[in-house]
Amino acid sequence: MHKKIIIFDLLGVITTESMFATNIVYPMVKDKISYDLFKKKYLLYAMGVIGRKEFWEFICAPKEIMKFEKKIIRKTTLTSGVKKIMSDLLASEYILYLATEIPKEWGELLLKKAGIKHMFKRKFYSSDLRFTKPFAKFYKIVFGSIRNNEIFYIDDTLVNLVAAQKVKKHCAILYSPINDVKIPESLNYKIDNLIKIKEICEIKK
Repeated sequence: MHKKIIIFDLLGVITTESMFATNIVYPMVKDKISYDLFKKKYLLYAMGVIGRKEFWEFICAPKEIMKFEKKIIRKTTLTSGVKKIMSDLLASEYILYLATEIPKEWGELLLKKAGIKHMFKRKFYSSDLRFTKPFAKFYKIVFGSIRNNEIFYIDDTLVNLVAAQKVKKHCAILYSPINDVKIPESLNYKIDNLIKIKEICEIKK
């Protein structure tokens, strides 16, 4: 049966802050570690090269990890109405996927905070795939899992959308609350509110 699959980015789409590592996590640990070293460790953690314990090594004691992570999740703001939007899409029989570069442990906590963790049929974390956006291998794995379905992919970063289009043709949607952002001709839509996703899916019937 032909189904419509909507693939969501997490950072900058489900959350309001796309620069998660720089603007949310690092300010909490900047007195413990240099920015350059932090960025290297974060990338390795996001790609699954190192684990949670290794990421926090030299930043805080093991007993303090949970305290820092709870603060990170608390400080991360969710996009307004995201739970209702996801619920409405499921009620309309769309299949929801997640494709994100955030470390899996933190991604799962954010989805739980939003109340939408159970709503995704598949979740693709770079830490599981060992590849991250915008590299083609990441998208080959994601799109390679989908057969005979119409795909809508929503991301807040143009380079990610362009890279994904090169791997598989689909309906690419740039989510950006900034009105003056222009999209290249290869992309399909730009939206400033996630509510508009359903409108686009209905147009494409």
